[in-house]
Amino acid sequence: MNVTLAVKQYVSKMIETSGSGMKVLLMDRETTSVVSVVYSQSEILQKEVYLFERIECKLYISVFVLQENVELLVQELRKPKYSVYFIFFSNVISKSEIKALAEADEQEVVAEVQEFYGDFIAVNPHLFSLNLVGVSRNRVWEPAMLQRCTQGLTAVLLSLKKCPMIRYQLSSDLSKRLAESVKQIITKEYELFDFRKTEVPPLLLILDRSDDAITPLLNQMVRRMVQNPRVSELDAVRLVMLYALRYERHTNSILPVLKEALERRGTSEELRQLVSRVVEFGGKRVRGSDLITATDAVAITKQFFKGLKGVENVYTQHQPLLQDTLDQLIKGRLKDAQFPYLGPSSLRDRPQDVIVFLIGGATYEEALSVYNLNRNCPGVRIVLGGSHVHNTKSFLEEVKSATGQSSDRSTAAAVVTVTGADEPPRANQDADAHIPFEVFNL
Repeated sequence: MNVTLAVKQYVSKMIETSGSGMKVLLMDRETTSVVSVVYSQSEILQKEVYLFERIECKLYISVFVLQENVELLVQELRKPKYSVYFIFFSNVISKSEIKALAEADEQEVVAEVQEFYGDFIAVNPHLFSLNLVGVSRNRVWEPAMLQRCTQGLTAVLLSLKKCPMIRYQLSSDLSKRLAESVKQIITKEYELFDFRKTEVPPLLLILDRSDDAITPLLNQMVRRMVQNPRVSELDAVRLVMLYALRYERHTNSILPVLKEALERRGTSEELRQLVSRVVEFGGKRVRGSDLITATDAVAITKQFFKGLKGVENVYTQHQPLLQDTLDQLIKGRLKDAQFPYLGPSSLRDRPQDVIVFLIGGATYEEALSVYNLNRNCPGVRIVLGGSHVHNTKSFLEEVKSATGQSSDRSTAAAVVTVTGADEPPRANQDADAHIPFEVFNL
């Protein structure tokens, strides 16, 4: 399974369908992103596409915006600039919308209207993104985002020619809702999903980012510290977030003291509040798995605080929860009680083709885990996707939205590095018996 190749083949077929000669590619903003990731401008030029124009519209995320796209095409066809139009939609289009285009084509300039299922961004062969931040509010789907994720996921399945069995994370209502929504589309458009049967059916596994809030927080933290031992404002907050996730219910927690230290440092109130919001997003109350053992977070932070010795171990000792989940899946040990099937059927054999989707976004570290599993498990092909591919800043925007605070990307982008030198804290050696940190200056 290769999502990059799937999208690239669609684009090639689109261009080849129009025949030889000079061509103009007219795209909306979302489609422009999809095409630019898989094709360079020089490659497109070699296929005789010499002009690119933009249909100015909002992000294609719902039926309303799709109708807006259709309206823009209707306006174009009423006063056509070009002699022939080949129209390709990146997902399923309704009969009523086709009718609207036909009625506008009074000069009969439309040669073809087709559906090519490339409604997602193929980041690399085994990773795709829908480029969405803030898919839920207070642990409930934003309706437009649910529809957009459904569209994106069904486009991936159609492009890979897979009609999968579906498993979802039981502890997440978001996962169940998306699983049911995708299943409805598969049932409704059963003719589109009538692919050649395989001995082992493909599997779609839908997970929730809130089950592992650690991985997006660890991303690039140590590397930045190695390059500049002075702790930035965001890195200080991230360390307190890791502490809060590990010791949210510990009777001897010094979290209030650490928050006060952030305040003395001059950390903005918005960033300090995010410490509690991260726990609300991914704490024990919402997690369906045992994300943090008694030593995981301690090992990461202790080694970090020891003068940055053994930095390579800090990277290698953390494994995303996704890696363990997929390992259990491949071995046939993933519990149905935690990850049930949608419907009465279940896989009896080892899965071969697996599409994983993370509501709330995936990370590049998780993509690396998938890449390694694909290399080390012959016969198993895994593709990872998410509503977004996060760094820490975009993940914190996701947290703000999911916990009920309006998302503002500019706030995260405005975080600056504080240049005051701070002495690294010391770690308590008896981590199992006590809180692993002494009070320290952030």
